[in-house]
Amino acid sequence: MAELDFVFDPNAVADRVDYTPFPVGEYIAEVTGSDYKTTKSGNGKYIELEFTILDGDYAGRKYWDRLNVRHENQMAMDIANASMKDLMRAIGKPNESCNNTNMLHGIPVKLKIGMSKRKDTGEDQNTVRYKPISDAPAASIKPAAANSGGPKKKPWEK
Repeated sequence: MAELDFVFDPNAVADRVDYTPFPVGEYIAEVTGSDYKTTKSGNGKYIELEFTILDGDYAGRKYWDRLNVRHENQMAMDIANASMKDLMRAIGKPNESCNNTNMLHGIPVKLKIGMSKRKDTGEDQNTVRYKPISDAPAASIKPAAANSGGPKKKPWEK
């Protein structure tokens, strides 16, 4: 038995973040955080994107993606740059240059989530493709009826 020199209050501690993979499907989300970081090896750089799911059973949950935009492996860079191009297209900025990730924030996008196995552990992991919100199923992006007591607007229907 150990006497503590403090009182632990479980009500003052936030629940753990759920890192289990998302089920395969489509989710409406927006970039709510981003950073440009050096890889563990120090031989590259990646853009880390934090998405927040806006609707459905997973509303409020986070999804992270890393884009290896500077890397010693050309294929990793090609994949990351293609993903960045898809994201720019999905947020309606297909021809704009990007030198600051703030321009990616707050714009709804559809995440098409898939599943693959990690090569190092064999565990399930999510994969993602970015699609324009207009590609979302029609039922999920219907505008709300104005002052009719109809359905509320979705968070991305500003």
